[in-house]
Amino acid sequence: MNKENLLRMAEFIVTIPETNFDIRFWDKDISDEERNECGSICCVVGHCVSLDTRTNLLEIYGDKDIDGQTIFDHRQWSYDFTNLHGYEWDWCFSANWYSVDNTPIGASKRIKYLLKDGLPSHWGRDRYTPDIVKLYQNME
Repeated sequence: MNKENLLRMAEFIVTIPETNFDIRFWDKDISDEERNECGSICCVVGHCVSLDTRTNLLEIYGDKDIDGQTIFDHRQWSYDFTNLHGYEWDWCFSANWYSVDNTPIGASKRIKYLLKDGLPSHWGRDRYTPDIVKLYQNME
């Protein structure tokens, strides 16, 4: 786990207006001026790509889709930037949070909770519920 990058993400994501945030999507229909170099913006990962100071992100994480268009591999970028996988990655970034807490503040608090307390012991069987939100809602 890259705690430094995760904390940077938690602190940055709360600065994003809720109208520009949606945990379900890497990308959203917004103007080109609001996009990161890789074309992303919307969820935690999409917004936080801008925290990566490397100038060749598309060279590193770019891939071609079936039409030959260059697309950005957000998931791989997030694995490398945070060193999270599996349940820890889901806790912080899963689109399944949409139904119970689709906010940048909630996303930030989940990251901070993970850094402070780790995954809840019952996370594998009790995910994306209002009771889980109660665990982290009072994080500063």
